[in-house]
Amino acid sequence: YMGYLILVPLGQMLALVTGGFDLSVGTVMAITSVVSALAMQALGAAFPDAAWMVVLVGCACGMLAGLVVGLVNGFGVAVIGVSPFIVTLGVQSIGFGFALFLTGGVPVSGMPAQFSELFGFG
Repeated sequence: YMGYLILVPLGQMLALVTGGFDLSVGTVMAITSVVSALAMQALGAAFPDAAWMVVLVGCACGMLAGLVVGLVNGFGVAVIGVSPFIVTLGVQSIGFGFALFLTGGVPVSGMPAQFSELFGFG
């Protein structure tokens, strides 16, 4: 089931309707995916019998990471007054580098099976 991916173009649509432009959509997906996967990996090792708690906390960590990236974009555009194109281009470059740094260029594995049952892997 891939219906949750509709959230990405809906967010982009809101940016375009309001006259903005967001180049960091892929970066937000990368950072949230990496942060949630790493959180699930670490919590899964610490609490192997609480798989659903691991999935929920991992998803919450991913949402928090997405919120932080959104706040950085919003601060740059609304408070500093930089063009949305420039801010999101910079966040895109920094964000992909950060996601690569967090993973070390290696795929993250060891997430609970309940995660793949709920969201799938592809």
